[in-house]
Amino acid sequence: RERAPRLLRSSFPGSSVSVEVAETQIRPESNASTPMMAMGGNHPMNPTDGNYRGCSLPLEYLSLFEALGCFLGIRGIVHSPLVVDVDESRGRSRVSLSDEAVHALRELFAESCAQGAPGMGKREIESYLQKCGIDSVNLPTQKIEDIMAKYPTTGGNYLSLDGFLAYYQDTVQTNEMRVRLDLHTHGFRPDLTRRPVETRILAVPGRTRLLTSVESVAMDVARSSTQPVPSLGKLADMGLDAFTLYTTAYSASEAVAEYILSAAVLGRKTDTLLINTLKTIYTAPTGWVGNEILNAAIMVLRCMASVPDSRQRDRINLIMQCNEPPAPQVEYGIGLLVASKAFHGVRHSHNYPNDVSYAYDRYVGILKELLALQGVYVWMNENQALWTWMERDLLGSHQHPSSNHGQVRVDYNVRMEGEIPGVPLDDHAHSDSEGMPDIHGSEDDDDDESRYEDMDTFGRGPSKILVEGAGNPAVNGIYVRDGIFEDASKYSRHGEYAGKACNFSVFQCNVSNNTKHWYISIVPAGVSPGTRDDTDFYSAPVTETCTSFPPLSGWTKSNEGHDPPPTLSFKDDQEAGQLTGPGWDENHEGPHQNDRNTYV
Repeated sequence: RERAPRLLRSSFPGSSVSVEVAETQIRPESNASTPMMAMGGNHPMNPTDGNYRGCSLPLEYLSLFEALGCFLGIRGIVHSPLVVDVDESRGRSRVSLSDEAVHALRELFAESCAQGAPGMGKREIESYLQKCGIDSVNLPTQKIEDIMAKYPTTGGNYLSLDGFLAYYQDTVQTNEMRVRLDLHTHGFRPDLTRRPVETRILAVPGRTRLLTSVESVAMDVARSSTQPVPSLGKLADMGLDAFTLYTTAYSASEAVAEYILSAAVLGRKTDTLLINTLKTIYTAPTGWVGNEILNAAIMVLRCMASVPDSRQRDRINLIMQCNEPPAPQVEYGIGLLVASKAFHGVRHSHNYPNDVSYAYDRYVGILKELLALQGVYVWMNENQALWTWMERDLLGSHQHPSSNHGQVRVDYNVRMEGEIPGVPLDDHAHSDSEGMPDIHGSEDDDDDESRYEDMDTFGRGPSKILVEGAGNPAVNGIYVRDGIFEDASKYSRHGEYAGKACNFSVFQCNVSNNTKHWYISIVPAGVSPGTRDDTDFYSAPVTETCTSFPPLSGWTKSNEGHDPPPTLSFKDDQEAGQLTGPGWDENHEGPHQNDRNTYV
């Protein structure tokens, strides 16, 4: 009740009750007893977990959220079933994938196989699982081996289509949310139709990149809405501005939450929702208790930063620089950069040795998540002076949007001594600042900033490299940095090979023997570097002198290369402080914008 807007509470007094009344309503109606067994089966007729009033799970509201999406005019918002019951002999039935699910998975399988291969090899399986949000660090080789051993293969080396479908038929029966998230990540709506390719792949001069799923959803909603979403009434609009609505929607279905939020944000002023979301990040509990709330808040920020309308720039600016304090006694704002700056200044203070560091790490993690979005990436390019003090922490392990592998719910807290600390929740821990230390006028601020002045970070590295003297002249030319891949700078240029236009890239990646190498290769559009689809020309081992940027010499020819190998040189050092990426033209001063006056 306390979370609902005041006008909604007064307008619907019967639908909101006090905490005390709610607690009495969720108690069992009678004393717990052994549940009776149904005469015709093994399921209890009166299971104790259903003997509660008002104790509803978020998933039980899914139909209501689908109905809300229909009112907002969202295409494909109603879930299609992933499995159906198929009757067999003797009146028995078995579970099978629905026709819609099979059609969607067939499409994914075809896209995931290497060109000309009869199925998915181990490398393609690993790449596919990474795109689904499974980090390669947490993906044991044995997992892939088990998949190959359990499900049908072609020749023992390639997972067949039947094996791919069988894998998902097993998975959907134990974890339907995981399957729907995989489909959502690859561009499928809840009804299993697919979003148009132009809403999944961003095309800019000379390059393309895969949009994240939240960017794709926002683009899909914007393109299908020929006019602003009509108002559903004053009270409904107020409900659409309530953060708790999206917390529940996120728990029920991440895809549905993103669609509803994108439609609710498009063309509307949503400062209230943004500010409440930023305050929630500040006050979210530590440990696993706060993870769901925190992930929902991050989903809201990512979605609002991705909606392509005339207010996109203003929303991103508010996300980063909101100066409204989280509490009356606090002297700093709740914008991500503002709060990060505040915690950074005192995180080494003896008075707050742990709490501030955990809070700072939380905000850095959120900023990294947002930096994968094209709109935020461009905004950060335009406003580098606002975050140069945290450049090392922010870019140290960041990957550019072009290296996105999907999305996954993550834990932004830090483990220490068995706990999962984060932003302090206890209001009495530091009473002067409502749960956060008073950081106004810190003496450590200048000292902390000065420690980064002489660091050779990604943001200050060379923005361009010249490749010359290669025996295969197609690779020669100027390459422009377009992001970070596997903790190293990546450079690209548009060119031509074998009579076809293509993208040449210089990047670093792990190889099969667990060593790192630099490569000069053609990387297919919409595919991350380092797969079998690459056309490799030259490579060089990673040494202590070239961990972040490619070596100037020491290259050897690969599959399509010819002697002599090329030499490299760095260019345009005066531009080294500027991040360059998709959406930027090296001969243009600003980001490309479409006719909606947006970043995407």
